[in-house]
Amino acid sequence: MLVGTDLSGLGSFAGEPLALDPLVWGPLALGPFAAAGMLLWGLVALLPILLHWLRRRRTRTVQWGAMQFLQAAIARRAQKFQFWRLLLLCLRVAAVLLLAAALARPLPEDAATQGKPWSRPPTLRVLVLDTSYSMQTLVDPQSERVVGSETPRTRFAAAQAAAIEICQTAAASDGFLLLALSDPPRAIIPTVSERAEQTAAEIRRLNAGEGTADLPATLAAVKASIREAVRTGWSGPVDVILFSDLQQATWQSLPDSLPQLASGEVESGEVESGEEEIAIRFLVWDAAERLPGANATVGPLERDPSAAAVDDSQVWLSPIIHHGGEAIRGRLAQLLVDGQVEQSQTFDLKPGGSQMLLWSTRLAPGRHAIEVRIGDDALAVDNRSRAIAEVSPALSVAAFGPAASDTRYFALAAAPGGAGPVEVRSFPLSQLPQTELGRFDVWALCDPVPLGEAARRRLAQHLEQGGGVVWWLGPNWRSGQAADTPPLDTPPLDAPPLDAPPATGWIALEPREVETPDIDPLGYRSRIVQPFEAFPGSGLLSLPVFRYWTLELGSGWQPAVAIGEGDPLIASLASEGSGRQVLIATPPSPGAGSPGAGGPEVGGGPWNALIAWPSFVPLVQEILRWADAGEPTSRQFIVGERVVGRSPEARFAGQLASEAGATLETHVQSRSGPTVRWTAGVASQAGFYWWSASPQAAPGDEAAPLPAAPLPAAQPPVIAVNVDPGEGRLEKLGELPAPWQRLGESTPDAAATPAAAAERSAAAPAADPPALESPGAGRELFWGLLLVALGLLVAESLVVKILEGQF
Repeated sequence: MLVGTDLSGLGSFAGEPLALDPLVWGPLALGPFAAAGMLLWGLVALLPILLHWLRRRRTRTVQWGAMQFLQAAIARRAQKFQFWRLLLLCLRVAAVLLLAAALARPLPEDAATQGKPWSRPPTLRVLVLDTSYSMQTLVDPQSERVVGSETPRTRFAAAQAAAIEICQTAAASDGFLLLALSDPPRAIIPTVSERAEQTAAEIRRLNAGEGTADLPATLAAVKASIREAVRTGWSGPVDVILFSDLQQATWQSLPDSLPQLASGEVESGEVESGEEEIAIRFLVWDAAERLPGANATVGPLERDPSAAAVDDSQVWLSPIIHHGGEAIRGRLAQLLVDGQVEQSQTFDLKPGGSQMLLWSTRLAPGRHAIEVRIGDDALAVDNRSRAIAEVSPALSVAAFGPAASDTRYFALAAAPGGAGPVEVRSFPLSQLPQTELGRFDVWALCDPVPLGEAARRRLAQHLEQGGGVVWWLGPNWRSGQAADTPPLDTPPLDAPPLDAPPATGWIALEPREVETPDIDPLGYRSRIVQPFEAFPGSGLLSLPVFRYWTLELGSGWQPAVAIGEGDPLIASLASEGSGRQVLIATPPSPGAGSPGAGGPEVGGGPWNALIAWPSFVPLVQEILRWADAGEPTSRQFIVGERVVGRSPEARFAGQLASEAGATLETHVQSRSGPTVRWTAGVASQAGFYWWSASPQAAPGDEAAPLPAAPLPAAQPPVIAVNVDPGEGRLEKLGELPAPWQRLGESTPDAAATPAAAAERSAAAPAADPPALESPGAGRELFWGLLLVALGLLVAESLVVKILEGQF
């Protein structure tokens, strides 16, 4: 097919014979016609002329005296008969010619072609549809509805209709590329297609997703597709048409310069040398003709650990943000636990306002699906937020020390009276390498001696499975000793003293003695000490610490409490993919005046008097609560994020499935004892996901998709996936930067805010939006020519009747 080919290079123009095959030349754009090859059907008009010539009357002259008186009347009748025959011939020829001209799809002469309709080249239409979830916003929830459906019309549906119309009105010689503006971008039709109906069909299959959009990456993909089109022979102009709601969250990342393609960017020999830069025009079809009346977004759902009670009740916080132009009054909000409504409340919000909703619920031991949901508005996809709540029957703690006296006071502070939400068991430090993994949530090392290789490796395994570790350093530690935990795949180590801390480790440099401790909570930034901020007289600021280890911390460690000249007294580490660690630079007991074997000599007297202080018990419990809160990996994800996790191998299954039927195939990354580290790719749909076995398929057959069946309620959820709340902010880009141009009409209230809309209305009227160089306006000419041709055929039938009646 010769679509998109430079006509100047064809054989007929170069002196070579050229076959005029209508099937080849039919879709060729030539002159003012989009399908000039159809003009060849005008040759059919020769048939009426040929029939007229063949059927002309041949007369013989017969001398008959009686007829001489009628010669004058016969002559007059012959002239009249000849007139009707010529009229019939003209009607037939004109009808055939007009029908051929209509089928050739005439192009009107307009300003876009600058008065030169014969010079219109084929155009490459690069259609880019925004599929971010803000495109699901209702155009008008009250009146704008899809024809034949009760579903309100969305921005994406309007954009689809506009893109399909461009396909239907394009010239037959135009080419198409189709991409989705998403994160990451997707090339739906990556190579040039001359089939407008195929492009329209692909557009109909697209849907607005639940993710965000990456505009710079999409423009880079557009340039790559155009470069490939030019490399394979395209030489005409290019229109990049982006169908978007111009939401600021997407458009604020617009690059300073838009992609242009020079001929030198393609492989040598593909484009004529010295050819000018390919002409690319950037157009935007505004899918957000008006601002929605109101749109509220539910922010990330988080648990408030500082407000948690000592029993099994939990306090959850859910921010509600209003992005609409109308006030919200009496909107319903609900808390759901495992799919059942637990609590309800209403809220009021002014435009641009926000409110924090508090929820308190008591949960049974186990893992639960927690969800906050508000009533629907113009954009419903951001009206839900999900989280996973984990409730243990009791926090299980293993306390290790060189002697029983080293763990005694810590155990009493962790579980006062021997009852409550914490269970503590004490062990000699020598039993740490044999401790069963997964049996205890937190391991506490009370005034330990430097660990050997076996203990360090066992500690690394415990952290690998998400367990917490609390270090209480005392006189038994050794100056300059590092406390790193080696990776499980490293060869045996002798653990010599190090001059610098390991990547996520620390070094105890030397003990320091203080007379009057100066305790600094560092602004209460750490979750460990946040509960003490409202109670300055609780004793945290006056901790009686007389000796402590000066520490050098590796990367990732965050000081929670400082002492003296800013030395860390309590520090924490929450490394990704591992359990949490807390480091306290003084022991949990008063400590001995003389050190243990191999330790430093630091005079006489105790190291601290924590056991006599009122803040000791709540401080120990907050340390344990924070250390236990460390999940091996996060259970909450955002649409578009890569899903990873760690689970017992006995529970691991082939895929994750949501209640809506979405699935994520899981793959094992590594194994550590009874634990499996897995990945499930990128989540593209929000919801709760449960383990589900992958359907088995015969060898060589593709696995059948999992049916969207309800998942068992007794099965605990594995992960929660939410939409990015930033995409729910429907504030629009004010003005398009050059060289972007608007395509089509846009109402004044399409500005970012009502104030901006008024400002825009008061401004000088903008120039008319650019028009596409397409034969869309030629549809009127097509139907006009077709109707005239049909009228001529009707007139031809009447003339035939007249001839039959009179002659």
